[in-house]
Amino acid sequence: MSHPWLSTLLALALLTAACGADDDGATSSQAEAPSSASEPEPSSESATTAVADAREPASEEPAASDVVAEDPPPEPIFPRTVTDALGREFVLDQPASVGCVWTGCDELHATLGVVIGAGAPLAGFEDSPMFYPQGPPAFIPTNVYNIEAWSAADIDFVLRRVPEDPFFTNLESVVNVFHLHHPSYGESSSTGFQAYLDNLDLVGQLLGRDAEAAAAIERLETMIDDLASLSTAETAARTIAILFPGDGYQVIGDENPFCDVLALTGLGDCLDYETGEIGAEAMLEEDPDWIIYQGGANASTADRTDPAWERLGAVQAGQVIDSRFGQYYCCGDRTLVYGLQEFVAAANPDAGVDPPGDPATFDPDQSPLFG
Repeated sequence: MSHPWLSTLLALALLTAACGADDDGATSSQAEAPSSASEPEPSSESATTAVADAREPASEEPAASDVVAEDPPPEPIFPRTVTDALGREFVLDQPASVGCVWTGCDELHATLGVVIGAGAPLAGFEDSPMFYPQGPPAFIPTNVYNIEAWSAADIDFVLRRVPEDPFFTNLESVVNVFHLHHPSYGESSSTGFQAYLDNLDLVGQLLGRDAEAAAAIERLETMIDDLASLSTAETAARTIAILFPGDGYQVIGDENPFCDVLALTGLGDCLDYETGEIGAEAMLEEDPDWIIYQGGANASTADRTDPAWERLGAVQAGQVIDSRFGQYYCCGDRTLVYGLQEFVAAANPDAGVDPPGDPATFDPDQSPLFG
């Protein structure tokens, strides 16, 4: 008895058999005048074609030829000219090695996945995933504020923030000084949260980590959008005072990146004061909804003895964050994530965000603020 489907199956098998299957030390120089600011072939594995029983359903998996490989990030181009926050131009032949003199520089290297060329690790945080996930600085000067100590460092630049400073002007006798934006003061052309983004871009150019800088910037901007989704009329109206430790009322002004993000996202407004002492009477008059007390490891609100403290509405309502970190005013994108997570966990409990815990073991890359 003849079966038409068997004839078809044999014909396909013969057709398949007949066809077969073919299977750099960086160099830099300051210019005279400042200015205004190969695609790899996709790999594919050879596919084996089999003749299936006509009664079996066809596979839904895509063929190897349908898989499109993503383009790798472009390689940074050298030589290149990088302009610092003072408008000074530097020509780099290849990625630079950089020394750090403040914590924000440490954070920039951590975010971009680079070991610091030279610098002093933050005491107590030498193994911290926040500041040194790739390891401590390759060279540790005996004193970062001693010019001779830097002369032994094999680096191309020392990074600092604007404004200019006589010590760093003199330091240029042994190493280039590259100025970044100051996130908290008006002397910088870029301040607040935007300064963090601009500094990431600049250091990415110096280190040849352009793609990593762009990815970090995008991630931080997405975090801001996510935080904004928590905003309500109530959160936008609440006021926050950030205090240094002590019996007085020394506040942090609202120009710093943390306060800038709260305002941008509608999560609150810091007191509109310049950084400095405002006094107990002014504090009582302001009567902020939330207080962030930057006690750090050595102080807490339990140490306060002034009578005005207990009269504050935030203290009576239990809306005080007794921070063990003390870095709300400082210094880079990673400490910002810690501060924001600590604040959201306390002030927006419905967000379901856990407190960040011990600063020495906090890993910003794993923060729930990044989704």
